[in-house]
Amino acid sequence: MKKITTLMIALFVTAGVSFAQSNNAALNQAGDDNIATIEQSMATESQAEVSQEGDLNSSIIEQSGEQNNASLSNVGDENIAYQVQDGAGNQQRIELWGDGNTYNAEQFGDENFIYLNARGTGPGLFGRADNGGNNNDNEANIVQSGDNNMFTGAITGSNNQVDAEQNGNGNQIGGALISGSPVAPMASYNTGALDFIASLLFGNAWSGNGVNVYGDGNEVDITQSGNYNTGFAFVEGNDNLTQQYLTDSNGNNAIQAVIGSDNRSVIEAAGNYNTLLSAQLGYGNDLFLNARDNGSEYGGNSNNTFAGLQLGEDNLISAGINGTNNTLLIGQLGSNNAVGTGFYATDGANINGHYNTVQISQLGDANMATVGVVGNGNMTTVAQ
Repeated sequence: MKKITTLMIALFVTAGVSFAQSNNAALNQAGDDNIATIEQSMATESQAEVSQEGDLNSSIIEQSGEQNNASLSNVGDENIAYQVQDGAGNQQRIELWGDGNTYNAEQFGDENFIYLNARGTGPGLFGRADNGGNNNDNEANIVQSGDNNMFTGAITGSNNQVDAEQNGNGNQIGGALISGSPVAPMASYNTGALDFIASLLFGNAWSGNGVNVYGDGNEVDITQSGNYNTGFAFVEGNDNLTQQYLTDSNGNNAIQAVIGSDNRSVIEAAGNYNTLLSAQLGYGNDLFLNARDNGSEYGGNSNNTFAGLQLGEDNLISAGINGTNNTLLIGQLGSNNAVGTGFYATDGANINGHYNTVQISQLGDANMATVGVVGNGNMTTVAQ
């Protein structure tokens, strides 16, 4: 924390404010304990690049203006990177290889893009790393404030943490930058949501993009505040935690697919007309779906669709929804699975409100389902 504070101070005391267009700054450092600082103020279509190899290095890039590009290549351990852009149409890219690194990125404005790659010798944007995971104990903190922004990233390794926060409308966690413009990964998935999740679990999941993590003991936290946002998370490995939060949200989509054992997944929403889908493939996994608007009676959550799918054994789903005209779909395939009790249990599938629909399907042996419904005009179906 002390080092980050020192970097922040250095950021704001760097001398010189320029009014520039199409500038290019590149810093290459090889060795240990280096500090790199680039500031481009009131710039347009400018480029800032930092390349560092070694340990305990620090880098700062600050850009204000439009259509700017910041990129960092960092090989080593316990390095710190801070990149901030203020304006529209800006891009950030960072390549990390090493352990114990910290990456902090902020963008303020509209139609900005951040790409994070920490896959060592992995084969590129949509590929899985082939090095067995060289990146451990890293931390990435991403904040985008504005409309129509995009973040996408991938990490291979263990005990990493990714925090991604977007504030605004029309933002995306997931997608690609094609011809200089962000493009959503699959614009038509709403028409076949469960088929899309199946393609992630059994097909080339990395093509779904979003926040992609491959390894054990990792944590992914995604927070989106606003309307018409989309968030994708794909996690493969064991003992991982994946959490997505939609606050003050309408018309948003949160999709996650998790492969492995002893994983935990959370999706929480407060708003209307949201679609929240989570699927887990493996053993001993837990899933929590929550839309209770901080627990208030019948909440402010209406016309939402929740779907939880688990394939394997000894899995658990719990759900709590307050509101009107919501749909909850739960499917479990395997043995010794349960809907409740545990993992933020409400308990089981607990629905408070009017005209809600609950459908639970369990295929296998020794399964258990608990459902609680309070309100009028609701419909509940349990098939075992």
